[in-house]
Amino acid sequence: MQPKKILILDGHPAESSLSRTFAETYRDAARKNGHDVRLVHLSDLQFDFDFGQGNYHDFKPLEPILEQVLQDFEWSDHLVLTTPMWWGGLPAKLKGLIARMFIPGRTFDTRTT
Repeated sequence: MQPKKILILDGHPAESSLSRTFAETYRDAARKNGHDVRLVHLSDLQFDFDFGQGNYHDFKPLEPILEQVLQDFEWSDHLVLTTPMWWGGLPAKLKGLIARMFIPGRTFDTRTT
């Protein structure tokens, strides 16, 4: 099997969680099997997770930490997300991360489909 570049995103906003344990266990097993792994803990990221009133034409510039995470997404062949489901949804900080990073022209472009 060809080694993969794996990004693991621990999507729990707390420093200690079951999601973190899952992410670190997956990291250890993937590395043991020869894969290149990067692990990002949401709890370590400090950013404004409010998309604000900006829209897809005039959005906030990414903080350097978000730029780094986005570069990790672009680097990876495989993404693993560990996250709790609270009241049927994702944690607000994780949704904020997605809203801020997944912007047109970089992570997707609906004009070319």
